[in-house]
Amino acid sequence: MPMQYLFRLSQRLKPEISVEQYAPIYRAAFEEIDSAPAPPDFNDPFFLAADQNEFVGFFQQQAAYWERVNARRLELEALRPDHRLSRLHEETVKYLRGTLRVMNILAESTIAVSQGDLSTARQKEAEAESWAPVLTNVARKLSNALRQIQDEQPTLFSMLGLPSSLLNEFGVEIEDSFSYKRDVDQILFQVTELEVDDPDAVLESAIQDLVDLGEAAIPHLQTALRNPHEGVRGVVSMALGRMGSPGALVLLDASRDSDENVRLAATLGLALVGEMGMQRLYAMLGDQALDVRLAAANCLARLEGRLD
Repeated sequence: MPMQYLFRLSQRLKPEISVEQYAPIYRAAFEEIDSAPAPPDFNDPFFLAADQNEFVGFFQQQAAYWERVNARRLELEALRPDHRLSRLHEETVKYLRGTLRVMNILAESTIAVSQGDLSTARQKEAEAESWAPVLTNVARKLSNALRQIQDEQPTLFSMLGLPSSLLNEFGVEIEDSFSYKRDVDQILFQVTELEVDDPDAVLESAIQDLVDLGEAAIPHLQTALRNPHEGVRGVVSMALGRMGSPGALVLLDASRDSDENVRLAATLGLALVGEMGMQRLYAMLGDQALDVRLAAANCLARLEGRLD
């Protein structure tokens, strides 16, 4: 049974606590994330030449941080916050778990260096680096959850009392977020006002305008993938596809969404993101929804036609 399902199930069995009770505990966990000690640098000759006492000191520093992060994780897992914070809560716990996993690997690499086993140390370093995309994706979801609360429920967001210096670590710009949302909304409003005989150039302009907003607009585009207007979903998907890797990650998530319309829209953008998008489109040929399967097949046919 998936760990995520078990986590959500266990959450339902706990009494819900208020935002006022939850905020200081969450704030402490969030601050802990930002205080991580620097990881070992295996290319640093001073680190490699360190004596046993220095290794012990470094290891103790890592271990102390691990204990603090784990304590925060256990605190959060024991809580069920106000339902409006459930997504933020879940993504934060996942981020803490991932951080702990990487720290365990780095601890193993440090022990290997202290024993003179550089081969094992570098293997562990590579293993830790392989977790980077996973943690980056979780951090992006955490950032998106923060932004969504900030945009849709600013009073609730302010009650969390998170320092702007920490929020900026996750790309949550307090001053700019509302302006990006307004820009996205204005562009998409124009799409909803299009007449049937409007030229494709108008849609192309809307797509490019969204791309020009840059990565800071991605959380708002992700939300817009659920817009009831089919044209809006299509324009947003294609804009995400043109944004490269950050947009592609959102589209990959969208292609697994429970909403058929979101998955359908995702096919348009996935056709623009190269080999990774093609691989996902092939997988979507087995989607449970006929419209999604047909859309994926059409996108692949166009792509393969270009390649031939």
